[in-house]
Amino acid sequence: MTDDEHLARTHAIWGGVATATLFAVGNAIWAIGMPMAGAPVSEILAFYQQRSTRIIVGGSLSLLALVVFLWFAAAVRQVLNARGSADFLTTAAFGGAVVTTAIGCAAESLNMAAAFRARDEQLSADLAQVLFEVTQDFGSVQSGLGLALFATGTAAASLRTEAIARWRCYLLLASAIVLITPLGRLNIVPGILLIVIALTVAIGVLRQPARR
Repeated sequence: MTDDEHLARTHAIWGGVATATLFAVGNAIWAIGMPMAGAPVSEILAFYQQRSTRIIVGGSLSLLALVVFLWFAAAVRQVLNARGSADFLTTAAFGGAVVTTAIGCAAESLNMAAAFRARDEQLSADLAQVLFEVTQDFGSVQSGLGLALFATGTAAASLRTEAIARWRCYLLLASAIVLITPLGRLNIVPGILLIVIALTVAIGVLRQPARR
């Protein structure tokens, strides 16, 4: 293993762990018990008013988690390429990570914008509803599609070369399937699967089978 491969492997392992940890902590701060899609406007407004500071703090951690996720994905791509995985598959996986990060950051920023306005007592009920629904319908669903592409590309690239154990690849593919089904529209599902996918890949790289 070259120095570059070792460095990429280290960043893939710790990047995945850091992504999962930051995202889990960030969402635990504000997202537990949040309104579901289609909730009454009064409930959404109260949510932002009562949790404005928690949303800002937790959202900031989630933004950091998404940036780390992109770094992690770049390291994973180099690790898989070094094992002889097809470049178009690893590139597709990295592209999915880019989509996830871009849309996720946009959604988190809109959610935090609503929290800032609520903290300053400048958030109307109509604006609260619009920002909430955009972050949920746009952010969760569309970033979930990018995450599905990352999981699928990583699994497909790993199956041929056994860069990651097969059962972990199947777990990644199962996660991708969930993300593109109606279950992926549930508020909590994309976030949970981001944590699962990041840890699955990080541990897979850590316990990478020896080359034949």
